[in-house]
Amino acid sequence: MHFYFKLVPTLVLIAAVSNFAYSQAWDAQGNNVGATDFLGTTNTQDLRLKTTQSEHINLFTEDEHRIKLNPDVNYTINGYAGDRDGFMLLGTAGSSTGPLFTNDTIGAFSQLHLTDMGNINPNNGYRPWMRTGVTYTSNADLSYMGMRTVANSVTETVVAWANDGLNQWGPDDLCFRFIGGGEGVTTISSNLATPTDFDGLHVARFSSTGNIGFGPTFGVDDPLYVRPRSLLHLSLNDSRDTWLQITNEDETDQTDVDGLRIGIVDTSAIIRHQENYPIIFQTDWNNTAGGTADGERMRITSIGATNVPQPAGAADDNYTRVAISHDGDEPITEPRSLLHLGYNTGGLVASADGWRDWMDVGMFVNRGTDNMYVGLKEEEDPDFGDRYDAVVNWGDNQGPFGGATVGPDNLRFIFTSTETVSPGDPVSRSNNGLEIARMEPGLASTLDTNFYDFGMMGIGNFAPGSPNDVNGTPVDAKLDIDGDLRIREVTKDSTLNMVLVIDTSDLGRVHYRSLDDISGAGIGNYCSEPDDTLAGHYEIPLNDYNYYFTGSQPYPDITNNTNGVAIGLDCADPLLGKLHVLQDEGNFLGGTGLFSVTGYFDNTDDDAFTGVGVYGIAQGEKLIGNIAGVFEAYDGVKSNVGVNGYASTNAVGATTTNIGGNFLAEGGDRNYGIFAKAGLDSVGDVNNAAGYFDGDVMAVGGYYVVSDEILKENIEQIQSASETLGQLRPVDYDMRYEQYSNMSLQQTRQLGLIAQEVEQVLPDIVGDIVHPAKYDSLGNEISPAMELKGVNYIQLIPLLIAGFQEHEVQLAQQDSLNEKLSNDVQSLMEKLEAMEACLREVNLCGTQKNATQESEPTFGQAVELKNRSAIILEQNLPNPFAEQTTIAYTIPEEVMKAELVFYDMQGRIINQVQLTERGQGKLTVYGENLRNGVYTYSLIADGKLIATKKMVKQ
Repeated sequence: MHFYFKLVPTLVLIAAVSNFAYSQAWDAQGNNVGATDFLGTTNTQDLRLKTTQSEHINLFTEDEHRIKLNPDVNYTINGYAGDRDGFMLLGTAGSSTGPLFTNDTIGAFSQLHLTDMGNINPNNGYRPWMRTGVTYTSNADLSYMGMRTVANSVTETVVAWANDGLNQWGPDDLCFRFIGGGEGVTTISSNLATPTDFDGLHVARFSSTGNIGFGPTFGVDDPLYVRPRSLLHLSLNDSRDTWLQITNEDETDQTDVDGLRIGIVDTSAIIRHQENYPIIFQTDWNNTAGGTADGERMRITSIGATNVPQPAGAADDNYTRVAISHDGDEPITEPRSLLHLGYNTGGLVASADGWRDWMDVGMFVNRGTDNMYVGLKEEEDPDFGDRYDAVVNWGDNQGPFGGATVGPDNLRFIFTSTETVSPGDPVSRSNNGLEIARMEPGLASTLDTNFYDFGMMGIGNFAPGSPNDVNGTPVDAKLDIDGDLRIREVTKDSTLNMVLVIDTSDLGRVHYRSLDDISGAGIGNYCSEPDDTLAGHYEIPLNDYNYYFTGSQPYPDITNNTNGVAIGLDCADPLLGKLHVLQDEGNFLGGTGLFSVTGYFDNTDDDAFTGVGVYGIAQGEKLIGNIAGVFEAYDGVKSNVGVNGYASTNAVGATTTNIGGNFLAEGGDRNYGIFAKAGLDSVGDVNNAAGYFDGDVMAVGGYYVVSDEILKENIEQIQSASETLGQLRPVDYDMRYEQYSNMSLQQTRQLGLIAQEVEQVLPDIVGDIVHPAKYDSLGNEISPAMELKGVNYIQLIPLLIAGFQEHEVQLAQQDSLNEKLSNDVQSLMEKLEAMEACLREVNLCGTQKNATQESEPTFGQAVELKNRSAIILEQNLPNPFAEQTTIAYTIPEEVMKAELVFYDMQGRIINQVQLTERGQGKLTVYGENLRNGVYTYSLIADGKLIATKKMVKQ
């Protein structure tokens, strides 16, 4: 081992080596006593101490032991034995007589050990990894700064400190201070923020209990100081604001007004997000790493943030919004009221649903299309402008959706009793509870359809089983009471002649009735004197006679018709025909349903050759037009049919031809067997059609579509028809006639196009078609309405003609080009023959090959073609799939790593599969628990994306 020391003139060395005495002086030439052990100078005048002996090298000043340098030696420290080769101990005068310096079996704890210890060996807290670093021992305590080897190629940089063992948990701490100025100062200032006092400015403190303190107020042995009381403790002196701030460089910037701050201002604890974005609270939800990604519980924001709807008349964008999400996987990102619970509005379809822009100061609860608001509603107040009504609101879709009746839902008041302490009645103790009242937005069956008649309220338990229990009694009146009724105070008025009566056949519905017609009987009354009502059934036997109502109605005043017959109308109602029949209640039971039939004609004569239920004739020379029958149907909630024709044969094997409607027009200048027109409604003519046929259409004769020039404008030649046709995909297919048995679909193989694909290329020839819902006689939906897309194949004919014409032009151009190329080649051959003849004539070719003969190339590039293995990802089959599908792939042997990654509709990874097979392989995917929708899967080989394909779960 070699040790080098710079020669210092004031240094006196006393070294104990063999063959060298303490009393002998050292001079400039050195004291070389041998070739291997010496103390002296080298040729460069460096002081060199060299020894081959297994002894410590000790340095003294003023007879005090200052440095002790280990040879190759082993000794035990704090119970840990180990090699201490080359460790150096550096001490003070007080430590030179201590055991670290005087005992050859102990010494330095690490490569450099600084100590002021005397008689005590401060080894408490020492660990065997304290080697490559600096150890400090003082006041019976130990600290270390250096490296710690944890594993192969894994090394920590460590700052460690230990206590003396008398008090295991401190108060010994690790402290960071900033010291500035303060020459000769010996006191601790009451201004803890100054760095010029005796202690300086405290920056950070790590306590022996594991707590960390940041700030100037931490310390020991002074009443001004405190020790850290928490794992992370931040504190400033006096009443200064104390903040923990979190920022990043690009998104928030990094000034004092950026990012997130958490702290104390005066006596208030504040969480301050200094960006125009929400504060989001997340928790794990599936006990797996990263589970917080879909675990949003609450967010706090304002209407000024992105996507947050604003209330009407907002003065500024500083209105608070708090959202608490029911499902962390579907967080509320668009809070609509001061407090928003549940989900975003709209469900699968983005919309505001039942939310209105006055729903500001209150609580909004939403799930799917159902929502509720409890809060204030600002109303116009022209005098003071200070009217905010308290509102309880509920919202839902109203009417059928996708063919199914899904709303509207109700507002219900339910009481639930305790089941243990003083339990209540059985209904209140049940899981559903006792319904006291409910409100329904529907229309009572006895009211008209004016918009102000909607809305009913029921008092009583109308649904004992569930919110829409079929065993419950539906609310069907503006006020429907399931129970008794009491009115404590009623005003008496003897001049009134109307009383309330109860219809026992209609669950006690209340009607009114005149006092004058309650008693008495008769076959009829004068309209001005309603006093004789029928007391029983009356019969008029005709006895082979006729019953005549004589007289004709005058023309043209139909508001005061006379000589008419009315059935079902009130007295003095105007009659709109010779016979006017009105029916407004169900009166005919057919099959399982109740019909309202105004006129019923039944021809059951077996002797007649032809039976006619109704025979209508309209004739007269004065009439501009004759109509044998007019049928109208309107205001039906679910369907309206003007004429319903039905023809059927009950006999098995009968050869009768059944025709639902038979129309014949003849004898005129223009005859149309059927003239149909679909009128516009309130939403336009999107779903209107003059004819809709569920099944095949057969015709004898031509089929013409109006295409007259007089009806057209902006006429332009079709361009690039071939390119457009090339984007269409003709297919052959089978119809799902068993799945959609309510439609008359073809059961043979079909040829055609897919409407959704055509719509991407030619959207104008694709239209929306609604296959209407079907109902039974009770109004129950048998099959829902279906929204479909159809292709106007006739409009493809002009495109095909234009494509054919373009093709003909291209063929003509190719023929012309081919003719020109043929001529050019012929001309070139003639020139080459002339050149060859010229060369032979002047004998320039000699014995060499003619210029026109073939010759081998003398230079160039060569390429070898061969088949190489390719990475292939096939489309999954079947696609779409219901429960499982199969994905085929080909991976060459040279691929080191391959995997399939599956993504959901939002692009999130839902699974990753390592592919270990090489060559051709298959993977079966089970997806019965997946939601219906479109998913993607990607093949990644050796870190590169090879291909991505879509698969559809239905």
